[in-house]
Amino acid sequence: MKKVSLLLVAVACAATAFAQNEVKTTSKNEATGAKTEKKTETRENGTAKTTTMHKTGRTTAGEKVHKAHMKAKKAA
Repeated sequence: MKKVSLLLVAVACAATAFAQNEVKTTSKNEATGAKTEKKTETRENGTAKTTTMHKTGRTTAGEKVHKAHMKAKKAA
């Protein structure tokens, strides 16, 4: 009887470990190269942790050139 109950406890713990999942979505703006990545993890106690990372797609120098271009465009 002890072995059966220990086996059931082990199976229950393994099932909760498999219940954890991770969903990862990525979206990209083709015009600017900007990329947004959103990762959602579901923990074994049912809570969710969401992490969002955003990349502009431009280097620092590229961003300066873009801003200068937009200023000139706005002034014209």
